[in-house]
Amino acid sequence: MATKRKNSTRTGWEGVVKRLSKQTSGSVETGESGEGHSGAVAGGKSRRKGGMVSNLELMLHLQMQSAGIMGYMMEYKFHPVRRWRFDFCWVERKLVVEVEGGTWSGGRHTTGSGFRKDCEKYNHAAWMGYLVFRFTSDMVKNGEAINWIEEMING
Repeated sequence: MATKRKNSTRTGWEGVVKRLSKQTSGSVETGESGEGHSGAVAGGKSRRKGGMVSNLELMLHLQMQSAGIMGYMMEYKFHPVRRWRFDFCWVERKLVVEVEGGTWSGGRHTTGSGFRKDCEKYNHAAWMGYLVFRFTSDMVKNGEAINWIEEMING
């Protein structure tokens, strides 16, 4: 008979993210911040309630570090007026990766107003010349997102 695992015995990326998000006291910079732009945030303060980067963003950040993918900024403020930020941005390439959490649990990205706001943000980004790739939580967890990113950066 199978037994359920307790959260304290998680394995794989979820366990690593949980431990690191508790241990990380400062921010990890992955790029220089310029005028009107925020620096990278990994375990530091961000726009999110509770002041922490999401576990999914931290998980993907760690996956990219492990794969040797560099040169991106986290929480990059791309619009001169709006407070929109990209989860990950290679500024010179105008290449963006967004992690869409809560897609299977009725999170913000799947509500009518949340989806509408995402459309507005991504339409402005496209108009400004950014190429945006979006990944769901399961795509980050199963490695599909990092495979796409490695192909985009190295391929």
